[in-house]
Amino acid sequence: MGIFDKFKKSKGKKDYIEELIAKLGCDCSIIKENDVKGVMTKYHQALIEGKKDGYTPLIIIPSEMMLEIVDTEVDKEYSNDDRETIIAKAEDIDVKELLKRLLDEVMPMEDDEDYDITGEFSAEEQTNFFLSIEDAINEKIILAKIPTDKPWEVAAWVPMGGFNECPMPEEQVAVFKYWYEKNGTG
Repeated sequence: MGIFDKFKKSKGKKDYIEELIAKLGCDCSIIKENDVKGVMTKYHQALIEGKKDGYTPLIIIPSEMMLEIVDTEVDKEYSNDDRETIIAKAEDIDVKELLKRLLDEVMPMEDDEDYDITGEFSAEEQTNFFLSIEDAINEKIILAKIPTDKPWEVAAWVPMGGFNECPMPEEQVAVFKYWYEKNGTG
């Protein structure tokens, strides 16, 4: 049984969709397509509309994990910051210094030949894949219209990080903004 199967069995999909949409607090639609191309067509349409209407589309595969991410009450265990605070904190981050620090933290010292950059990892069930749109085909997928024309701010709406050595949400917003300003969108 894969990760996606576990999510489907642990709670009714409809419950996740309704709860996720309520927690996101923005306009959302539900996509139900038979192939990735259909999902991506809807996403690209929303991307064009979003540029005109001032929102950034985000595809969300409903799951218990995603519900925990957008649930601000659960998230308070890691951070008490709201979206505006995360975005404001991101403005004060020197991204080049942050990236250098994060890289230094994972890189071995020159004289440390035994350093294992991968570290130790154990999981109850080995996972050899990422959860993707393809795994959710024939299931309902949320297309959230995040009310910002600044795509890097999406990380403040769906704040992942601050645990398991993931960068904090404000660090992610800062890096995404830096990347966007340097490279634009595709």
